[in-house]
Amino acid sequence: SSRRGGKRHLVSGAAPCVAPYMSSWRRGRAPTGRGRGRQRQPPAVDVEQLMRERQAEVQAALAGLSGCPGRPAAAADEEESEAEEAKEVEEEEDHRKEVDSDEEERVSEQVAAPDATRSAAEAATAAAEQLRLVQLAEEQERRADTAWRELKQTQRRREEEAEWERWEAEQEKRKHETRQRQLEAAARRREAEALMARSTAETAASSCATAAAARDDD
Repeated sequence: SSRRGGKRHLVSGAAPCVAPYMSSWRRGRAPTGRGRGRQRQPPAVDVEQLMRERQAEVQAALAGLSGCPGRPAAAADEEESEAEEAKEVEEEEDHRKEVDSDEEERVSEQVAAPDATRSAAEAATAAAEQLRLVQLAEEQERRADTAWRELKQTQRRREEEAEWERWEAEQEKRKHETRQRQLEAAARRREAEALMARSTAETAASSCATAAAARDDD
């Protein structure tokens, strides 16, 4: 028999003197089912060793009681009840440890989550900064290329303007030279005309003098 909750129960198929020494493992114990959806097996117990120890204690008690089954059975029931209580205490302790382990795991996950979020944010910030630097370098390159093209255009325009100014200067010089030559030619022409007029006048005067002298001779 076994004792639970103050009641005694006979174990089927066992003699009265043997039943008290049968371990509760013969009756079986369902898993507690505690823990987050997981079923936990009770801790391993060396049942045979426990039975041998109990049988030795019972035999020692029987040796002094001249075959009375009541007292050793009661002692065995008390020992079995104590063993079951110890086993339940051990199971409760295991369950508490499991709950503590689950809580530690949950806290660890909660602590790791901000770290992962912070790492992702730092990576995103670094990527954005890298993109900004690349875009800045591209913009500076575009500005430098634009400035170079504008400089070349300015130089080309200045060269064209200088060339145009040189051409205009040459044209003006040619005009001046032409005008100078024209003036010189006009001066020479006027000088020749004056010389011709003077020669003509001298010739006419000489002719008049000759004619006058001839009249005088007559």
